[in-house]
Amino acid sequence: MKLFFNELSCEPVADSKYSAIERMNIFAKTVSIARRKGFRNIRCDTPANAIMLTQQYSLFDWLNDSSVSREYRDFMYGVIVPPYIDEDDPEFEQYVYSTVTFENTEYNISKTVCIGLASAYLYNLPVISILSIPLWKQHILSITIEKDGSIFSENVYNISSCESFSISDIIDFIDSISEFTLVETSLKPEDKAIHLADHHGKAELQELCNQLKHNPYVEEMRSTDWGGNRFIRKTHRNSIEIVLCKTQRKYALLIKTTGRNKRETQEIAKILEEKFNK
Repeated sequence: MKLFFNELSCEPVADSKYSAIERMNIFAKTVSIARRKGFRNIRCDTPANAIMLTQQYSLFDWLNDSSVSREYRDFMYGVIVPPYIDEDDPEFEQYVYSTVTFENTEYNISKTVCIGLASAYLYNLPVISILSIPLWKQHILSITIEKDGSIFSENVYNISSCESFSISDIIDFIDSISEFTLVETSLKPEDKAIHLADHHGKAELQELCNQLKHNPYVEEMRSTDWGGNRFIRKTHRNSIEIVLCKTQRKYALLIKTTGRNKRETQEIAKILEEKFNK
């Protein structure tokens, strides 16, 4: 996966080298987490010596500044690569025939062409911003697109600090675009916990649990509030609510899975529904 550099976030430049270094330290730590999340590089057409952090101090200067922590600089070496949009990609034609702009009256940003935000939108990926002003803390940025005589707005996800990766919208978006492989549990079927309330539906739930425990993606089962008209009532980050729709009170189970995010758990839910909703 890749990120796109929000070139608008360079402005306003820092008023001192010290402030510029502080901004870049935050940016570099953010990049380090992004790389652990699977983002290999940051796309940007502007070379490092032309990305200005102050009037006289560039990203190139920062990368070669011995007063800056080597650890922070190492996070950034080779990460920023051109181009924003590859001419061989179908997204390039969409960009050529569209005008994408950003504006914000609160921060006196007039209608401005935004290549980084446009690229992120076209590829359905996030931008990454330097925290030059509080505006760039926002995890969703709105852009305006003009195409074929139509004007409409779209949102782009924005990453600007380590804290960005704790925002639920960002977590869910990264999960949705990440490649994944389902992980099987190390628990044996007979070691998987089953907790059932003592009510009239216990026999039906036990019968289903006896089958579910052999599924490699199921780790634990427990009864939960009944009700619902669908076999898969709800998926959470690593658990699934299942309803026995044919039972008298539509008894339900909460199943803990090996899913590490909602996307994986939704895939496990599909597998369980296909096998057990008969």
